[in-house]
Amino acid sequence: MSNEFDSFLKKHRIISQLTAPGTPQQNEVAERRNRTLLDMMRSMMSFSTLPTSFWGYALENAGYLLNLASSKSVPLTIMEMWTSHKPGLHHVHIWGCPAHVLKPNVDKLELRLEVCQFVGYPKGTMGYYFYSQVDQKAIPIVHEIDPTDYDEAMSNVDAHFWQKAMEVELESMHSNHVWELVEAPKGIKPTGYKWVYKRKRGVDGKVETFKARFFEKGYSQKPIVNYGETFLADSHAQPDGFVAKGQEHMVCKLHKSIYGLKQASRSWNKRFDQAIKAFYFDQNEDEPYVYKNVQESMAVFMILYVDDILLIGNDVRLLSLVKIWFSTQFQMKDLGEAQYILWIKVLRDHKNRKLVLSQDAYIDKLLVKYVM
Repeated sequence: MSNEFDSFLKKHRIISQLTAPGTPQQNEVAERRNRTLLDMMRSMMSFSTLPTSFWGYALENAGYLLNLASSKSVPLTIMEMWTSHKPGLHHVHIWGCPAHVLKPNVDKLELRLEVCQFVGYPKGTMGYYFYSQVDQKAIPIVHEIDPTDYDEAMSNVDAHFWQKAMEVELESMHSNHVWELVEAPKGIKPTGYKWVYKRKRGVDGKVETFKARFFEKGYSQKPIVNYGETFLADSHAQPDGFVAKGQEHMVCKLHKSIYGLKQASRSWNKRFDQAIKAFYFDQNEDEPYVYKNVQESMAVFMILYVDDILLIGNDVRLLSLVKIWFSTQFQMKDLGEAQYILWIKVLRDHKNRKLVLSQDAYIDKLLVKYVM
């Protein structure tokens, strides 16, 4: 026992009890777990072509996997007992398997991918360790995978960011009076729902914001009953993690369309179209999501992509008036000059009056996707 650990015990008034030499049976639980870890380590080492010096990475990987697995005596995983959320296994890979890793800052004619071997998971972040034969060392690659459901989000390293994102989304629902809690209607099955999580990245690829969207499972809607000329208002169960105390049996009755409903796109488009035309914008006949406002020598063009808006104009004053009008009609956020649109980077050269569109980030994404 180290002096540092001994000092820690004394500081916290913890009495240590040591086992007698040569009697592993006195510490049978820990000894059995050590045997399991070593058996897993030897199995992984025998599968891979990595040298024995990587036994430490294999042992850490074995411990990581055991924390994600349940046992006969304890039906819950260690992660589940600690966080109360079941961990996901979508990110788990075979130790020592080949992996194609994207190399940063390479020349135009140089290969963008390097064949490495997976050796573990970095601590404190969602990512991987890869052994590079070129560099002769293990390198960490951070690769955040967006959660696919509520349980994954809550067991994620960024759980507190996802929690905040969900709170912001539901606060928007409440402030816009999207639904109200009512007794579950008899004979009507509530529509299912799901959370959709997304890390929003900037031009440099770094995460800027965490977004959580509450979606209705529109595929479970039935014609006439849930949408059509006449339909009953949809209802769904209360969101996981946000169930009202004392009202657990109640459901959310919708007053407005939300993401996922079959009628949501049409409802949003009608609302937006009415608002934009009230400010004297004309809709393009060939491209219905392009609008224009022309006043003598001044012109503003507006492009709508779902709920993202891109404004282009030759008069700053008119552009400002359009933004003010939008802010009175919708809850919106002005992101300033466009820098990144649909995987397209927007570069400006004000001195030479040039505008350049670059898709290098999207090209890198395709190279990784198709292992090129």
